[in-house]
Amino acid sequence: MKFKSNAKYDEEPKTGSIFALKYNSLRIVIHKYVGCGDTLFLNCSTLGIDNYDLRTEDFEEAVSKAKEIIMREVKKIREDSYIFYSDNNIEFDRY
Repeated sequence: MKFKSNAKYDEEPKTGSIFALKYNSLRIVIHKYVGCGDTLFLNCSTLGIDNYDLRTEDFEEAVSKAKEIIMREVKKIREDSYIFYSDNNIEFDRY
């Protein structure tokens, strides 16, 4: 998988602070957060994940943790989608 880095052109890409997964509709970004040192965080706007603390400074470990989090959220969406799809009993209620 390829990540786009915000590192300056004369620096190694892994020295950046924002890494966006390329060619992916989930818009996954692993990044450092100002004031939190080198700890990495996960954003996935498609799934509503914002600044999730991955509790690691190691990028490979961050990717591994991000995969677990993304799959857990996708599983929830899949289960809710199936319930919605299979329920044909339409009812109304007030808020």
